[in-house]
Amino acid sequence: LYIPPGFYHGFCTLEPNTYVWYKVDVYHNAPAEIGVGYNDPALAIEWQLDGEPVISQRDQNHPAWADAYKF
Repeated sequence: LYIPPGFYHGFCTLEPNTYVWYKVDVYHNAPAEIGVGYNDPALAIEWQLDGEPVISQRDQNHPAWADAYKF
């Protein structure tokens, strides 16, 4: 799956102990990281969750779509 630069994306695994690998074209730059809340009602994403998701602290702190950076 190709995800172009600047395209918001997210992953949801439906099986326990699932690994996700991806390749990037530049080195990691933590200060430049941005995101959008995975559970923002404005996005209405149906994640097909069975129970509570495991979300990193970083991803829990992303803003709503209305407040997120727009490319």
